[in-house]
Amino acid sequence: MNRIRRIAMQLLERYDGMFSTDFESNKELLDKIAIFRSKELRNEVAGYITRHIMRKASAQTTTMDEKDKEDEVGDGSNSSNIENEGVEKANTVADDTA
Repeated sequence: MNRIRRIAMQLLERYDGMFSTDFESNKELLDKIAIFRSKELRNEVAGYITRHIMRKASAQTTTMDEKDKEDEVGDGSNSSNIENEGVEKANTVADDTA
């Protein structure tokens, strides 16, 4: 595990809920809660944290969207299956009478 990721994950665990999807506010927060040897290291950690939180938020949104789509498909697919079974039965009856 690289240094940036390790530092970022430790900070995320320790200060859960304090970081946001805004890079600038994450930089300011890091200045308050941690001491970095360089501005570059602080910025890399802030960027990693920002991307990590954005991915988590995106994944949660995607998961919720997929559940909504499954519910919509699930509701419509049951009626379609019933309609298709009725059509197949009608075709079978027509074939038997011919």
